[in-house]
Amino acid sequence: MEIKLNVLEQFFASSSDASNLECSDQELLESNFSEWFNEQMKDFGFASRFLIQHMAENYHPHHTAIVDSSRAELLEGQTAFATEDYIVD
Repeated sequence: MEIKLNVLEQFFASSSDASNLECSDQELLESNFSEWFNEQMKDFGFASRFLIQHMAENYHPHHTAIVDSSRAELLEGQTAFATEDYIVD
């Protein structure tokens, strides 16, 4: 399902308390956005499975892949240290 950009702009520009849209219009926008988002997640999951499978079959568990819209980087963890001592709640 393809949603036009202006529908997404309307969705993000509107708020439930101070919206110029009628309630039914707001619900329709939320429903359309939810459908679009769920479809995007299906596509993302489908595409991700190929990379996950490739890494599982060809690399060890200390490898990590970072992927963005223009490149992919394969990293191998040599050492790691984790602490939560400095995290402020």
